[in-house]
Amino acid sequence: MYKTVAFGGVFDDVKLHQAQRVLVQIQYDFSRPMRPNQTLIVTHDHQTLSIAVEFKPKRHLSISVRPDLTVIARAPLRQAMDEVERFVRLKTNWIFKSLKQLQAAPHRTPQKLSAAELAQAAQLFEERISHYFPPFAARGYVRPKLRLRCMKSRWGSCRKGTGAITLNTELFKTPPGCLDYVVVHELCHLVHGNHGKRFWALVERMMPDYRERKRRLHQWRRTFT
Repeated sequence: MYKTVAFGGVFDDVKLHQAQRVLVQIQYDFSRPMRPNQTLIVTHDHQTLSIAVEFKPKRHLSISVRPDLTVIARAPLRQAMDEVERFVRLKTNWIFKSLKQLQAAPHRTPQKLSAAELAQAAQLFEERISHYFPPFAARGYVRPKLRLRCMKSRWGSCRKGTGAITLNTELFKTPPGCLDYVVVHELCHLVHGNHGKRFWALVERMMPDYRERKRRLHQWRRTFT
C-alpha cells in the first residue's frame, strides 16, 4: 500500500510537472518492512560478543549496554553497514568495560509495586510532571498522559504520536532528584525526538544540574537489572 500527499489548486504545466516530481520523491511503500536488523560479532581479549544492530529513523549512531548484558547498536536507516562496524569497533573498549561493571555489581530483579505503592507512585509522578510541564505548555504542547510500567532496561519514554509519557515504577525507589531528571528528559522529547545537541541543550536549560542527577541514577542502576 502506498501513501502520497494530495495537492490542491490549479497548476500550469510547469507547476504540475514539479508537483508530480515531488509526489514521486515522497511516495513510500508502507507495506514494505523496515530495513532488517543485523548482527555484529566483536572479539576483544579473547572474548566474543554478539551485538544486535537495529536500523531506525534517527540521525546518529548509538550503542547501549543493557542490564541483561545484551548490547544493541542503533543506526539511521541509510547508514552503511561498514560505518556501523567502524563505530562499534571504536566503542569496543567501552562496551566490554561496561559489561564488566555490570557483571561485578550486585544485581536484583525489579519488583512490582504493591497496590498502595503504585497509587503513591502515580500521585508522585503526576506531581512531578505537572511541576515541569508549564514551559512546554507555553510552547503549545499538550500535557501527556501518564503510564506506569515495571521495566528492566528503560527509565521512561515519551513520543509525540502516543500522547503519553511512560515511567518506570522503579523510579519510585531511586535517590532524590533522579525521578525529576527522567521526567525532564522525557518531556524534552516532546520537542526533540532524538538525543542530539539541541535535545541536551534543552534538558540543561530545564535542569542545569541534570548531569549530576543522571550520574546518581546510573550509579544506583548498577544494582538494578
